[in-house]
Amino acid sequence: MRGPVSNRVCAPKKGCTDVVMNQNEDTSWGRFARIGIGVYIVALVLAMFPFTGDPTGHIKNLLTSWAAFLLAGVWLAASWRSGQPFRPPRLFLAAIAAFLLLNLIAALRSEYLGYGLLEMRRYWALFLLYLVASQVYRTPEQVRRLLLVVCLAVLAAAVYAFFQRAGLDFFPWAERASDEYRNLPATFGNPNYAAHTLILAILMAVYLAFRTGSRWCAAFVPVFLLYMHFTQQRAGLLALAGAATLILVARHLHQRVQKPLKAAAMTLLAVALLGVLAFGAMMSLTYLRTGAAYPLDLSLLVRYKSYCSASRMILERPLLGYGPGVYTIEHPRFWTPYEQDWFAQELRMNAHVHNDLLEIAVDAGLPASGLYLAFLVLGMGYGLLMAYTAMQTRDRRMGFFFAAFFAAFLIDGCFGFNLRVPVSAALLFLVAGAMEGVSAPAPETRRHLTAASVVWRAAAAVLAFVSVAADSRVFVSEVYLQLAKRQIHRESYTEAHPLLDAGQRITPWNWHFPYQHALASVGQQDLPGAVGYFKQCLARNPHHVLSLVGLARAQMALGASVLEAGAPKPQWPPVMDEAAEHAERALELAPKFFQAHEILGRIASIHAVFLDKNEAPARTVARQWAEAETCIESAIDFGAPKQSELFRLLARVRQGLNDIDRAEEALARAAQAAPENQQSWTAFYRFAKRYNRFDRLIDTLQGQVRRMVESSQFAPETVARAFLWLATAQQAGKNNSDAAESAYRDAI
Repeated sequence: MRGPVSNRVCAPKKGCTDVVMNQNEDTSWGRFARIGIGVYIVALVLAMFPFTGDPTGHIKNLLTSWAAFLLAGVWLAASWRSGQPFRPPRLFLAAIAAFLLLNLIAALRSEYLGYGLLEMRRYWALFLLYLVASQVYRTPEQVRRLLLVVCLAVLAAAVYAFFQRAGLDFFPWAERASDEYRNLPATFGNPNYAAHTLILAILMAVYLAFRTGSRWCAAFVPVFLLYMHFTQQRAGLLALAGAATLILVARHLHQRVQKPLKAAAMTLLAVALLGVLAFGAMMSLTYLRTGAAYPLDLSLLVRYKSYCSASRMILERPLLGYGPGVYTIEHPRFWTPYEQDWFAQELRMNAHVHNDLLEIAVDAGLPASGLYLAFLVLGMGYGLLMAYTAMQTRDRRMGFFFAAFFAAFLIDGCFGFNLRVPVSAALLFLVAGAMEGVSAPAPETRRHLTAASVVWRAAAAVLAFVSVAADSRVFVSEVYLQLAKRQIHRESYTEAHPLLDAGQRITPWNWHFPYQHALASVGQQDLPGAVGYFKQCLARNPHHVLSLVGLARAQMALGASVLEAGAPKPQWPPVMDEAAEHAERALELAPKFFQAHEILGRIASIHAVFLDKNEAPARTVARQWAEAETCIESAIDFGAPKQSELFRLLARVRQGLNDIDRAEEALARAAQAAPENQQSWTAFYRFAKRYNRFDRLIDTLQGQVRRMVESSQFAPETVARAFLWLATAQQAGKNNSDAAESAYRDAI
C-alpha cells in the first residue's frame, strides 16, 4: 500500500503549504461505487421519458434520487461491514451543510411546503452524491476515468443532436417547429440545459487531452464546441473565456509569487478585476454602437428584467426568502412592466431567474446565496492551491482543472441556472466530491464502528429511502398529469378526471392538477365544477393569471345563465361581481392581458342590459355601456385573437350608447377581420336593415369579395356566400335588381 504523497512548496522565511494528493489502497466496494457512478452519469445524460410533461427533466431527477440512494446505501453498508470510518470532507462540507440547513428552514417557513420539500430532496440527493464521491475517489487516475465517462456520455448526446439537426430524430417530441427544438435540445430537453453541461465537458476534454495516454480526447473539443454553437448560448463562451483567463493569470502569478496562498488569493482578485473591466468595456462599446449599454434582443431583455424583479423579491425577504422551488409562483406579483407585457402577448413567463445567485437568494435568502458563492470560490481557490503546491505536472494540471471548472460554473450561473439542471448540478457535486477525495489525508486504520456511527448511518439510510420513495411517487404523479393532458387534448374529458384524481392524491400541493381538472370541466360544460377547481388551483398558486381569468370566465357564464332563466324579479347575481374581481386581479398582474379586458367588457355589457331592462336611470346604464366599450377596445388593442367576435360585441355596445356611426364602423371591422365568418355578415345585414344604412355594408362586401377572389386562401363556398350577401344587400337596400342578379351569377 502506498501512503499519501505530500507536495510541499517552501520559500525562505515565508513558510510552507501542504496539499495532499492521495494514492491510497483501493477497495472492492470503492471500485463498485465508482462503476455505479459511471453508469449513473451515462444514464443521466442520455435518459428521456416521453410520458411526463418534461420528457428529460423528470426522469433525470428521478435517476439522481435513485443513484444517490443506491450509492449511499452501498457505501453505508460496506463501511459498516468493513469498519472503515467516515472521512469528513474538509473543504466544502461546512458550506454545503449550512446551505442545506438554510434551505430547509426556508422550506419549513414557506407557504408552499410541498414545493420546498421537493426541492430539498433534490439538494439532499446531490449532497449524498458529493459525500459518496468524497469517499471513493482517491487518486487522480480515478478522477480521470470519471471525467472520461462524462465526455463519452456527452459525445453520445452530441451525436444524437446532430441527427436531430439532420431531421433524423426518432424521439416523439411534442413540438419540432419551436426555436428550442431548432437549437438542438437533444437528450437535455433544452438548448440552455445542453450548453450548461457542454461547458463543463469542454473543460474536462481539454484537461484529458493534456494527459499522457488520453491525448485523443482532444477530438471531443471541436465536437462539443460545434454543438454549443448550435445551442446559441452566449453565456457559455463567457464562462469558457473566464476559465481560460483564470488559468493564464494563475500561471503568470505562479512564476512571480512564491507563497501559494498569496498567489491563489491574488489570482482570484486579479480575475475578478479583469472580469469587471471586461464587462464594463463591453457595455461601453455596446452603448457606443447602439445607444444602449446592453444587447436588446428579446431573450436578453427578458433576462435583464427578471434580474430586476428578482432583486425586488429579495429586498422584501432578504434573510430566508420565499422557500425553495417557489419562484414561479411568487414571481408574477413582482413583474416589471416589460415582463407583464411579455406574458400578456406571449402567455409565457420565466421559470428561473437566469442567475443562480439571485434565485438562491429568492429561495432561501442572501445568506444561502453567499454560502453557495463561497462554495464555488473555495473550489476555485483550493484548485489553484493544489496546482501551486504540486510537485508533479499531472497533479498541477488537475488543480488547474478544478479551478477552471468551478470558475466556469460560477460565471455560467451568473447568466443561467445550471444549479437547477439535473446534469450540470450532478457534475458539480460529483467533481466537488472527487476533489475532496484526492486532497484528503489517508483514512484511519479500520476499526469497529461506535454505536454513534451505526446510529447516524442507519438514520442516513432511512432518510435516503424516504426521500427516494417520495421522489418516485412524485414521478408517478407527473405521469398521471401528462396522460390526463393527452386525454384533455383529445377532448376525452371523462377519462381525464380519474387520472388527475390519482395524481393529485400523490402530490396534493401541485396546482397543475386542479387547473387541468378545471379545463376538463369547462370542456364538459360543467361550470360549477370548473369554478371549484379553479379556486383549488388559486389556493395553491394565488398568482396564476390563467386560473384567475378562467375562474372569472366560468363565473361570468354562471351569472349569465341565472339572468337568462328569466326570474320574475331578477337580481344582479353576486357571482358576476366575483368574476369582475378575479378579472381585475389578473389585470393587476398583467395589465395588458386581453382576456381579462374582454371578460370585464362582457360583464359590463350584460350589466348594462340588466339595468336597462329594470328601468335604471339612463345615466347609470350609459356608464356601464361606456365601461364595456373601454374594456372591449382594450382587448382588441392588446391583441385578442378573435377580433371579429369582439368587433361585433363592440358594435352592440355602441348601439347601446346610440353611437350608430361608430357601431357601423365596428361591424365593418368585424367583417374585414374575418370575411369568412357568417355571423359578422348576419349582424351587419341586420344592422343595415334596422337603420336603413346599406351603403357601408355594400362597400364592405364589394371590397371583401375582391380580396377573396384575388386570394387563394378562401374556399369557393366562402366566396359564394359573400356574393349571396352582396346580392341580398343590393336587392333589399338599393332595390338594384341588375346588381343583385350579377352577384347571384357570380355566386353560381
